[in-house]
Amino acid sequence: MAIMFKYKEGSSCMSEMEPAHGAAGDQVTKKQKTSAEGSSTPKPTIEWKKTPSFPPTEGSCTVWLPRKQRYCSHHATFGSTKCTTHAALDTRSSAVVAEATGAGVDGEELPPHAAETVATSSSRKTNLDRHLKRMLNPFSIPPLKAAPVWSELFTDPSLPLCIDIGCSKGLYIRDYRDKKQLTSNWNFVGVEIFEPYVVAANAATAASTSLEPKNLAYVHANINNSLETLVAGQVIGRVSLLFPDPWGCGLATEHKNKKRRVMSLSFAKRLAAAMPIDSEFYLASDYEDLALDIRSHLLATGAFDVPEEGQYKPTMTAPAMRQSYENKEKKERLLDASKGVGKIAAESDATTLWLATMPLGVPTERDIICENQWRPVYRLVLTRNSTLS
Repeated sequence: MAIMFKYKEGSSCMSEMEPAHGAAGDQVTKKQKTSAEGSSTPKPTIEWKKTPSFPPTEGSCTVWLPRKQRYCSHHATFGSTKCTTHAALDTRSSAVVAEATGAGVDGEELPPHAAETVATSSSRKTNLDRHLKRMLNPFSIPPLKAAPVWSELFTDPSLPLCIDIGCSKGLYIRDYRDKKQLTSNWNFVGVEIFEPYVVAANAATAASTSLEPKNLAYVHANINNSLETLVAGQVIGRVSLLFPDPWGCGLATEHKNKKRRVMSLSFAKRLAAAMPIDSEFYLASDYEDLALDIRSHLLATGAFDVPEEGQYKPTMTAPAMRQSYENKEKKERLLDASKGVGKIAAESDATTLWLATMPLGVPTERDIICENQWRPVYRLVLTRNSTLS
């Protein structure tokens, strides 16, 4: 609404203008009246229930979120009543736990915005994701011309390598390094074909003040055409392939892009030749057909064994895993029907055993998503035997 002004007589200064009588004047009067009478009545404080009055859904995380007045919707990890995210909070400060659950440190309620999300130290929010609209064609990445200068990246380049193939933003290999660096003498390497992720991860590593000694680095490469160059002169301690791009998986079982998968029989043989005896290979996928494919290629070399005892012994069949992840209240949430994620694979083997939970105790971002969506994950650790491929 336009405001009309009139000059006082004998004045040409704009500062001496006065608003004309009318709607604008009435509006000012109302504001002044409100100010004189005092501020408006504050909104009543909501008394959130600190304890639940009903049990959680079978199989779900049992952490109660006062702010949302419900239990955590994630699936609980096997052997625990909590999901991976909330189980990790048990080892953190009370302030962080309070922020994640929506309650104050001493019972004091937190502001609404603080209880909306779970605070984790593993998040690295960037705008890089918008450039990664779909899976990259691995054939577009040229082979490495030379190995990285390990002496510039690591304090002790002679230590064995722990390699994470397809490390994405590098959060898993970083978190695993943080957990294991005091008990294992390894150097940690993330290999990724999406170069902006590699640049960002290396920049974050360089900016950190807690990386003494230096034992973490990221390399932009396609492991399929650069394996031998990358590990030349180095010893491998463990290789992980976690949630690789599911080329030709789910409903697209006959898709021509199966050839773009990381694992093949020829690559499995090359990997076996590069890995020493007793080294380990850790695989995980929420696509059963892809996990079976990787497993079969590695075992076909004769150079890998599935442990029959110890912490890496698989104990659950695929049907048992799917049943344990079935949401009794919302069965349609079990899996993404449009992509066939987690559904029974065409070549599903009811006798094949998988690990019931994460063997190394460190989740990837995809692990958290799968718990949230109640998706079973097929995991396995294989050990390198004495057979030469």
